[in-house]
This record gives sequence, C-alpha cells and structure tokens, in this order.
Amino acid sequence: MKKYISLFAILLVLGGCEKDEIETWSELSYVWFYVNKYSSDGPVVLPTKSFSFRMADPEDLFTEDGMTASYVLFPLVTAGMPSNKDRIVNVEVEQDKSNSQTRYELMKPVIIPAGELSGVMKVKIFKTPNLDNDADSVSFVIKDSEDLLVAQPWAYGEPMDCLVSKMIVMSRYAQPSWWTSTWTNTYWGPFTQEKMDVVYIVLGSLDNPDPGDTPIFQYNVYQINQYIEEHNCTEADGTPMAKIINV
Repeated sequence: MKKYISLFAILLVLGGCEKDEIETWSELSYVWFYVNKYSSDGPVVLPTKSFSFRMADPEDLFTEDGMTASYVLFPLVTAGMPSNKDRIVNVEVEQDKSNSQTRYELMKPVIIPAGELSGVMKVKIFKTPNLDNDADSVSFVIKDSEDLLVAQPWAYGEPMDCLVSKMIVMSRYAQPSWWTSTWTNTYWGPFTQEKMDVVYIVLGSLDNPDPGDTPIFQYNVYQINQYIEEHNCTEADGTPMAKIINV
C-alpha cells in the first residue's frame, strides 16, 4: 500500500512541476529586431537599414521645421503569448551619430500593440546638409523592459545578433554591392552619383544590370550608353561621362 501511495505522490509532484513550467513560459515574452536576410551557410546578417533621400519615394517624404524628413521603420518580433495591453519595448541608442548636424528622433514609446506578436520601431530622420557629402549612422539596442525581455534567436546552430540594429542615412546613392568588383570598375569606371542617376533613369531600378543573362546585360549597357550619348551626360566636375565598355 505504501508503495502505491509513494508512486501517487511522485506523480503529483511531477504533474505540479509540468504545470508550473507551462505557466512560467506563457507569462514570458521575448523581443528582437526582425531579420529578413539569411546567409545560405551561416548566421544571419545584422538588421541594418539604409535610407537615401535621393532614392526615397516622394510619397514617403514630408516637411517639418522647413526641412525634408521621412521615417525609417524597423520591424520587431516577439516570442511568447500576445497580451491584452500595449507592451513597451525598451530601445536605447547604442552608438550615436558621428556628425552633430545629423538630426533624427527615435519615436517613443516603441510598443508591441495589444493582441499582437510584432510591432514597428519608427525613427524620424531629416535631410540635413551634411548628408549630401557623407553618410551617417546610428545604432539602436533593445534592452529588457517590464513587459518584454531581450532574446537571442538561433539560426544554423548559431545565435543571431538581433538585439542591435544600425541605421545608415544619406542624401546620396549608396554604392551597390555589384559595383565594387575590379571587373565592374574596369568596364563601368569609378562609381559616381551622376552615373548612378543614368542607371536609375534608364533601367528604372538600382538592381544589378547583369542578371546572369549575357544578351540582357549587353542590351542594358547599350541603353545606358545611348542615354549618355544622346544627353551629353557629364560628371559632377563637368567632364564628359565615360560610356560603359560592352563585352
């Protein structure tokens, strides 16, 4: 009889532990910056946002204090259960701007809305004169709050660095990754804002003009060169813009 009583007591204890663990998990929620770009063979990249006033959709721009402004949006995601109230995300500036002229405002409070498992952090940025010459950046970090704890999700067996997000702001074109190789610099010439203007006007995007299809690439180059010739395009210093060498 004692044997059965002891077994029953053990089952009660185990059952109680399992219930406590479920309740504890349901009360915890974690938050991090959403990352949507994955490496095929390793951890994800940092959730960095680049914004250029030169490339911005006019509908996303507005005027405040006599200056052009816009918003940069950072998606946030959580793990856990939704809440019946808005939850505060504790976001702080980790590394501030490098130029005193750069103007931005982290819109607070940053929240996960009631009933939701995701939210958005908004940063208001202004088109200040210094951005015409150089990009500037600000890094933000998520820290624990009363409502949400920080989380370090894993991917490919390694932790993702999703608690810090970097904002890069400029009034110029960012040099695309496809225009950084020795081959591109040899045939396209040095990257310039003026030539990037031509690429965008002719092709309607800043995507790589070489999609891996030689005839399409040659046709893209032909169109760009035709535009340069017909419009007598020049660089910022007034020198004639060099055509792209078509191979």
